[in-house]
Amino acid sequence: KVDKDVDQRLDPYLSTIAAREYFLDLVAIFGSRSFLLAMASYNAGEGRVQGCLKRLDDPFTQRTFWHIAPCLRLETREYIPRIIAAAIIAQSPERFGFTPYGTIGSDDYDILEIYQPTSVAQLARWADVSLTKLRSFNPDLMSSDTTTPKDMDAYRLVVPGGAGEEVLAALIDQAA
Repeated sequence: KVDKDVDQRLDPYLSTIAAREYFLDLVAIFGSRSFLLAMASYNAGEGRVQGCLKRLDDPFTQRTFWHIAPCLRLETREYIPRIIAAAIIAQSPERFGFTPYGTIGSDDYDILEIYQPTSVAQLARWADVSLTKLRSFNPDLMSSDTTTPKDMDAYRLVVPGGAGEEVLAALIDQAA
């Protein structure tokens, strides 16, 4: 959902789900044996990849990313090898000279569902964080918003770990 109150493309969780769904659609279009073609079309668009396939001498035996790579823009030609390299490095980062950073775990944040428009500033106070920090946890909120979105059944609010209970208790008190 994108409107004046919220841009869910900026929500890391929701945008990841949408990206996964789109990628699964591409795998359905190109077939599970053409996983790299689906990856290329995620970057370049399925129309461009289909156009490149049409230019092949034998699109049945040559139906691979490596055969259509010369037809693609440099960005996409480099995208697939970089993704492959990242996957290999992620398996054993130390082996390649990388020091793994700490990862964000579920203990680092709480997720609440807000069912009525609520002041973003008030939510920040209840969570005991700055307004800037609360917005950094919820990048889908527009910077001009003073409340959570009005026209949603529920808004998914992310707060720092441990703050969820405080915010939830304050919301219940406010509703009573």
